[in-house]
Amino acid sequence: MIARDTVELAESLAFLRWVVACSGVSSVLFCAVFLGLWVGRSLRPVAELDEQIRAVDEGNLETRFEIADAPRELEPILDQLNDLTRRIAAAFSREQSFTGYAAHELRTPIAGLRSTIEVALLREREPAEYRETLDQVLDITLGLDRIVESLLLLTRLSGADGVALGEDRVEVASLVDAAWDAAGAQASARKLTLDASIDEGVAVRGSEPLLSRVIANVVDNAVSYAAPESSVELGARSAADGVEIVIRNRASDPPADGVERVFDPFWRGDEARVDAGRHAGLGLTLTQRIVEAFGGSISASLDDGVFTLRIAALPLA
Repeated sequence: MIARDTVELAESLAFLRWVVACSGVSSVLFCAVFLGLWVGRSLRPVAELDEQIRAVDEGNLETRFEIADAPRELEPILDQLNDLTRRIAAAFSREQSFTGYAAHELRTPIAGLRSTIEVALLREREPAEYRETLDQVLDITLGLDRIVESLLLLTRLSGADGVALGEDRVEVASLVDAAWDAAGAQASARKLTLDASIDEGVAVRGSEPLLSRVIANVVDNAVSYAAPESSVELGARSAADGVEIVIRNRASDPPADGVERVFDPFWRGDEARVDAGRHAGLGLTLTQRIVEAFGGSISASLDDGVFTLRIAALPLA
């Protein structure tokens, strides 16, 4: 039997355990400090972006987010944020313009209403004169009512709840007949004729009042701005993606800036027209919102003085 003293071995193992423990603790502390510094340095662009975002409010929506030496992973986020602020700024600008135009449109008939009443009250008048004044007041009030109704419908179409689109079967031919009858007096005065080409039985699925507003608006627009003694062409057919409606008229005075703004609220092709008071500039805006609510699309074009409105993809009954 051979025996050997293990005290020296035990001391070596104890020293080795101490070295391993110290090395482990030191490594953990070093990694923690290094990772903390590295992560902090890496997140510095995010902190800078956070400060820039906090500084943005409704008064400086034109601010663009820029970070020097931004990591490649952060660049798509910067692009998306800048695009978002551009869209928000555009929406704020449209909202402010819409509010200003609405106030202007309402102020004009209210001023006319006030002046008409004040003139009537300046002195005693015959009953017939009072009746004439009341007729003028009624006309102005009806104009105000049309503007307010259009503004309310625009608000409902833009809201989260929207409007009821309905499931009625609405014949396009009947809508065109009703719209042309409503514009008949003005069409006769301007010596306009209707050249309709509507497929037999073509019908749209949806709310009749909303679809009636669409056809009435495009017909009224064509009658109001068509060249005198010309023809208004209207066609409707069933297509693969739904009902398509096209209306054309030769423009009496084509807008100088083309058709880019025809769907803008309160925009008119010719502000100097004598019948501008009949139109608040909301007809085609409402038409666009209603058509889009039904899942369709509407576009405008002007070619050789011929103005064309094309409505596509309305739900087929």
